[in-house]
Amino acid sequence: MPVVGGKYKGITDDPREFEIPAGTVFNMFKPTKEDEIIISADGIGGTKGSNTHVAPANGTGKLNWTSDISGVSLALVYEGDTFISIGNERVDAYRFRVVKA
Repeated sequence: MPVVGGKYKGITDDPREFEIPAGTVFNMFKPTKEDEIIISADGIGGTKGSNTHVAPANGTGKLNWTSDISGVSLALVYEGDTFISIGNERVDAYRFRVVKA
């Protein structure tokens, strides 16, 4: 992001609009076991149903609900419903703990 007048231009305070253009180098973090992570409900693909975990799905940019984490290198276990505040909006979210990283 370009810096204009000491502020980042084009940044939104809505994390649902976060997007990294292809070919752009950016910083990120690597989740480690036992990290606690909150993800908005719209950031997870598939149907929760009786699934207890989320894991990356091939060809998507989202974690998907699953009950089988045997073939993945990253998995989070569902720990409960929560919400995040974005401005004046209350957004449904889920609380997870990293079990495979």
